[in-house]
Amino acid sequence: MRITNTFLLIALLTFSYSNAFDFASLAETNEINASPYGKSLLETVSLTLEQKGNVNEIQKLLNDLLYKLNQDQKKDDFAWKKENARLKAKIAKLTKEIESLRKHLLRLEADLTKYKKLRDQAAKNLNQYNNQLSANNKSLSRNSRRRKNDHAEFLKNQSDHTDVVNAINAVIRELKKLVGSVSAGRPEHVRENKEERRDRLHKAFIQLSKDETEIQNFIQTATTADQKSLANLINALKKVRDSTKKSLNDDTKHERSSESTYKSLKSALNRDNKKLVKMIAEEKKNHKHYVKRIKQLVTSISNTKKLKKAKESEKKATVEEREAKEKRYKADKAQRDEEREVIKRVMGIVTKRLANMSKYLNSQI
Repeated sequence: MRITNTFLLIALLTFSYSNAFDFASLAETNEINASPYGKSLLETVSLTLEQKGNVNEIQKLLNDLLYKLNQDQKKDDFAWKKENARLKAKIAKLTKEIESLRKHLLRLEADLTKYKKLRDQAAKNLNQYNNQLSANNKSLSRNSRRRKNDHAEFLKNQSDHTDVVNAINAVIRELKKLVGSVSAGRPEHVRENKEERRDRLHKAFIQLSKDETEIQNFIQTATTADQKSLANLINALKKVRDSTKKSLNDDTKHERSSESTYKSLKSALNRDNKKLVKMIAEEKKNHKHYVKRIKQLVTSISNTKKLKKAKESEKKATVEEREAKEKRYKADKAQRDEEREVIKRVMGIVTKRLANMSKYLNSQI
C-alpha cells in the first residue's frame, strides 16, 4: 500500500510538472476561463503548480479561498443585517417625524388663518368704535350747543314775554283809569288835562310798541272810545296778556323739556363713551396680541417648513444610502457566489484529475 501511494505521488508530481502551464487550457476549464475571476484563479493554480508542483497545495489553496469567501459572506451578512435594521429604523423614525411636522404645520396654518381673521375683525371693530366715539362726541357738542341756544332763547323769550305782560298790565292800569268817564272824557275824581292823559298813555303803551304811529293811533282810540269800546279794548289787551302768559308757560315747559333731554342724552352718550373707551383699549390690546401671534406663527411655519424639508432630504438621502448599500451588498454576495461556484468547479476538476490519475497508476502497477 505504501509503495502504491509512493508511485501515485511520483506520478502526480510528474503530472503536475508536465501540465503546470497547461492546466488552464484543459477542456473542463474553457467555461471557467470566460470569467475574469475564473481566469485569474486558473492562472494562480497553474502558477502554484509551476512553483510548488504539489496538488495538495492546490487543494489547500482552493479550500482556503472557499473558507475565506464563506467567512467574508457570513461577516457581510451580519454587518448588512445590522446596517439594514439601523437604516430602516432611521427611515421609519424620519417618516414619523415628517408626518408629525406635516400635521403640526397644518395646525399652525389653521391658527394663522384664525388669527388673521381675528386681527382683521379687531381692526374693523376699532374703526367702528372710534367712529362711534367720534360721532358721540359730535353729538355731545351739538347737544351742548342746542341746549345753550335753547336756554338763551328761553331767557330772551322769558324777558320779552315778561316785558310784554308788564307793559300790558301798565296799559290796562292806565286804561282802567278812563273807565267811568263820559265818552272817555275826564273822570270826576281825576283832575288832569288832555295832554297829561295822552302823555301817561304814551308812556304805558311805548312798552308794547316802538312804532310812534301805532302808539298815537292807540292813544287816539283809547281817549276817544266810549265806555263799551274801552272795555272791549281792555279785554282785548287782557287776552293778549293771557296769551303771552300761556306762551311764557309753554316756553318754560319747553325749557324744562330741553334741559331734561339735554341731560338724558348727555348722560347716555357719556355712558356709551365710557364703554367705548374701555372697548377700544381692550380691542387695541387684542389687536396687538393678534399681530404678535401672527408674527410668531409666520416664523414657526417658516421654521417648521425648513425642518420638514430638511427631514425629507435626510430621509431621501437615507433611503438612497440604504438602496446603495443593499445594492452593493447584493452585488458582493453575487460576486462571492460566482467565485464560490468557480472554486468548487476548479476543486472538482482537480479532484477528478487526481482520481483519474490514481486509477491509471493502479492499473499500471
